[in-house]
Amino acid sequence: MIMENAFTDFKDNLYAPVWYSCEDFEVLTEVLEAIYPNTCTENKKDPRQFYNITCSFDIETTSFFEKEGRQITPKQWAKLLEKTQETYKKRACMWVWMFGINGVVFYGRTWSQFTSFCRTLSIALKLSPEKILIVYVHNLSFEMQWIKGLFDWENVFATDLREPLYALTKEGICFKCSYRMTDKSLAELGNSLIKYPIKKMVGDLDYDKLRHSQTRITAAEEGYCRNDVKVVMSYIQEQIETEKYIHYIPLTKTGYIRRYIRDLCFTHPSGDPKKTKNKKWHYWQLMKEMQLTVNTYDMLLDATQGGFCHGNPLYYNVHLENLVSMDLSSAYPGHMVGCYYPMSTPKKRTLTSTDQVKMYLNNYCCLFTIDLFNVQPKFKGDSYIQVANCHILEGARINNGRVYSADHLSITITELDFLIMRDWYTWDTDKTVIYNFYTMIRGYLPYDLIIGILKLFEDKTSLKGVEGREADYMRSKEMLNSCYGMCLTKIWHKEIVLDEYKDWHFKDGGQTKEEAIDKYNAAFQRFLFFAWGTWVTAHTRRTITKAIQEIGENDYVYSDTDSIKFLNPEKHLKMFERLNEDIRNRIRRTLKFYKIPEDKMYAKTIKGKDKTLGIFEIDGEYKEFKMLGAKRYMYTDDAGIHITVAGLSKKLGGEYIKRTFKDPYKAFCDKLCVPALETGKLTHTYIDESFTGFLRDYDGKEGSYTELSAVHLAPCEFNMSISNVYERFVRDFFNQDGSF
Repeated sequence: MIMENAFTDFKDNLYAPVWYSCEDFEVLTEVLEAIYPNTCTENKKDPRQFYNITCSFDIETTSFFEKEGRQITPKQWAKLLEKTQETYKKRACMWVWMFGINGVVFYGRTWSQFTSFCRTLSIALKLSPEKILIVYVHNLSFEMQWIKGLFDWENVFATDLREPLYALTKEGICFKCSYRMTDKSLAELGNSLIKYPIKKMVGDLDYDKLRHSQTRITAAEEGYCRNDVKVVMSYIQEQIETEKYIHYIPLTKTGYIRRYIRDLCFTHPSGDPKKTKNKKWHYWQLMKEMQLTVNTYDMLLDATQGGFCHGNPLYYNVHLENLVSMDLSSAYPGHMVGCYYPMSTPKKRTLTSTDQVKMYLNNYCCLFTIDLFNVQPKFKGDSYIQVANCHILEGARINNGRVYSADHLSITITELDFLIMRDWYTWDTDKTVIYNFYTMIRGYLPYDLIIGILKLFEDKTSLKGVEGREADYMRSKEMLNSCYGMCLTKIWHKEIVLDEYKDWHFKDGGQTKEEAIDKYNAAFQRFLFFAWGTWVTAHTRRTITKAIQEIGENDYVYSDTDSIKFLNPEKHLKMFERLNEDIRNRIRRTLKFYKIPEDKMYAKTIKGKDKTLGIFEIDGEYKEFKMLGAKRYMYTDDAGIHITVAGLSKKLGGEYIKRTFKDPYKAFCDKLCVPALETGKLTHTYIDESFTGFLRDYDGKEGSYTELSAVHLAPCEFNMSISNVYERFVRDFFNQDGSF
């Protein structure tokens, strides 16, 4: 024994400022003895056993370019690329790996050390596919590309090619993705820790230095590597202490809210088994009334859209002053509480008259495909119909990915989309064709779902800033934000496998879409209806587009899902007060229907201020603003200049523009090019063949490397250039007199 009770206390292990070599078998033995055999838990629904211990795995790699024995760093290549187009091979190698067990961190320098370490774990803990050690990896898709050839895999579950959620080896080690579970970067994860705070270190590791398995590791680099593993272990330990068992931790972020709502739906508050059984039977009967076919499921997928994110072409590339941004707080949860939703199986209708169609549109949830001819803009301040959603599109003028006008288009929509389109466009009504017209009965979402959302909103609001309740606040906030996502979990997707040759591909055969839909319809544990998710975003778009239209073509500037930025705020704030009262009234009707006290739509902050679910609030006052299209804008507030550009780091991109240009707003245009070394953006190249070689590190020391597969990372530049189609649209947008 190194010391009595060594390595048993997670907190002591976590904060020890050391790491151990993977070949320090004395320490490894003590660590394993401390967790075996009393930490293996059984899952009642799963005959397998799982060690209830937090483990994490991470690697550090070097990417470089090679030509005729010459090796250069990514930064050197980026600078060289400005002068020449010489071709270099992309290469990468792992130079250190870290494996954390119950707060203790081990490290190694080669893959042979890693596989030997894993075999030791498997033998000592008697692991197998039935007795499993779960190991969390932050962004498993990266590490999996490096280790896929090192193991024989029992089971790999992926949501897309090269996107595994978990991977179980035949030796009983299951790698799970903590990034997909949290949807947070490692730095954000560290900032969210409550009980076991560990920060990700920043700036202590220069990724442009060439390293290999014999390269020295400085004390600062050691701390950086060690903390990356400890951040993940800290988070998982907090989850274990909350969830009780490691196998209760959901695979994805929406898993938490699904379980929370499922428990509300299926468990009676009294705990009475009979009443609980009655609740389950109630939901079984309810879900039997909400069934799908392959056709209606495909139509729902076609009709599902995200938030409205776009800008007024009148203000493209225009430097504006004095704007206000209004934010629709908790937009999706608010609309889930305050709006109607499909509450029956889609029923196909035969249409015989225009009046019949109007009746259905006014009284039912409708899902249908419509062909429109001679589509022209009625509201010219923006365009609603997305090009990507059109089945047919002919003779169209395209406004940054949206249809401004068209000779003919075909699209699958809901009745809410139709109402928006009717407000924003005109078309030849006598040529309109509607087919595959389905209706569903309108109703409120189930009582338990409404109660769950209201409770999460209350907790998020009342617990913010309360000392000692930080974990509860974060949990309620994240679950509230996930309410919408849980409704849109796909019923079927193609099965993805990692074959015996370690190649990713879609599996032939497997479960068909028909079989998946049948299983979904028959599931006794189902408490959600896929169509609800389609209507959540549609209701939100309806609220946002109403506000945009009332602001008007001349003052509306930009919208991003749940916020609107506009000029002359003094003219429009009363309109938002009226819209807010409409939102309150909608929620009041839901609460009255379920006999829920009206005050549940409000929650008090730590300062005693009332906040209302789902209403518009002032989110920012901008001294200056400039927009270059969807997800491309710059603004100035009291805190300084900020940028939001999809694909470009807010921090690094903003700093480059402010540092480089005397007039940032003039520089922020379609000709802006951010150099590769300033973007913080990396190009990922997957290398699937094995390779070996020698690398000279930054100290001049040569070392060998061998990789079965790898990921090469290199900085890439960012060009703000817009498409020729949009450029031509903006140029032709205005009439000769300057109007539009």
